[in-house]
Amino acid sequence: MRKQEIDKDIWRYFFPANPLSKQAEVQAILKPAFKKINLGTYGGMNTDVFYETLLKRGYPVQREEICPEDDDSIGLRMPNFWPVNQSEWALSTAMYYSFYQIKHLSILDDLSSWNPEARQDFGWVSAVEVYDTTKLVGRLRSEKMDFFTTSLTLMECVRYLEGWGIKRLEAYRDYSNEIKAWAQKQAFFDASEWNLGREKSEAFFKEHGRISNVRLCVKEYWKMVLLNKGYNPGDKEIDIVSRAFSKNRNPDIVLIGEGFLDLGKGFVEFDLSKEDVDIEALKRDESKMVFPYNRYKGRVRVYSIREQDNGDHALATAKLAREHHPNAKIILLSYELEERKLFRLVKSDEVKEGMNLEVALAGQAILDAKNEKDYVRQIGECLK
Repeated sequence: MRKQEIDKDIWRYFFPANPLSKQAEVQAILKPAFKKINLGTYGGMNTDVFYETLLKRGYPVQREEICPEDDDSIGLRMPNFWPVNQSEWALSTAMYYSFYQIKHLSILDDLSSWNPEARQDFGWVSAVEVYDTTKLVGRLRSEKMDFFTTSLTLMECVRYLEGWGIKRLEAYRDYSNEIKAWAQKQAFFDASEWNLGREKSEAFFKEHGRISNVRLCVKEYWKMVLLNKGYNPGDKEIDIVSRAFSKNRNPDIVLIGEGFLDLGKGFVEFDLSKEDVDIEALKRDESKMVFPYNRYKGRVRVYSIREQDNGDHALATAKLAREHHPNAKIILLSYELEERKLFRLVKSDEVKEGMNLEVALAGQAILDAKNEKDYVRQIGECLK
């Protein structure tokens, strides 16, 4: 790892792209390190994280909202609330959400039509805000902002309880059932509106003009239970119900990836029910980014990845980040130039809590910025 000062409080970190063979060892280092620095994160694309500043600059941007109507149905739609990840997997989770913002939009026939003016100047660049959660919680309390912590993302619990039948939701079973056990004791519980399946649940509002009982119960659960239980550092998410916070988040560090999508080449689409395609091999191809879809079974789109960040969209985004968060240290993440590889800062393997090379390197950069030299050295030994 080497670093270069670009401007005041803007640094670029360069890394070799050595294969990560010691994933478990790196995670064993990051776990106590992240606990020591009280790591909290929020991840998204540059037009999401710096949305307000882009508006001020005159760009006609739209938010990268993945499921705004769903979030609104339980009273937790951004920017009126803001989630901050915590736990040993907080960095991986932030990078996962950056990928999901692109995946959600990748179904568009012309992805280049989404925020085209901003993309022209800033590209498709992932950014991760880094917080000290102890300092953050102190601020929330002193400024009397409503917040709560939760073991798992509540909207995913809604989907589990509605019976969507998606494999990833099995991880939410136990916590979802805790919510259901509480709901069954409430006078407003109606079992007939639970476990209807995805299609019936999504059609419920149109048919009845109101949210389902599942969504009502989850909404009341966070208002009646979670808001009153106090801060739990062992939970995975801090949910801040405050528009004031979303306008002035003030992270300690902002990580900036590189502009990696090559939309000039369009995409290739496969129908796995008709074509014999090795999707896992495509995912391992570093010149490709693969988007499989839950809603469209067997449908997969593949986009090309740039070899270089044309126009230095990363640096443009870093300057945008400094304007948006003037008190933060801005860190651009890059591989050494001879690697001919871009640092995406997204979890394109779709594993929300998992280790890969970019998680390891981004973690090392955070710890270096926090002056945790011993942890930086230990990670460096694992990466040789």
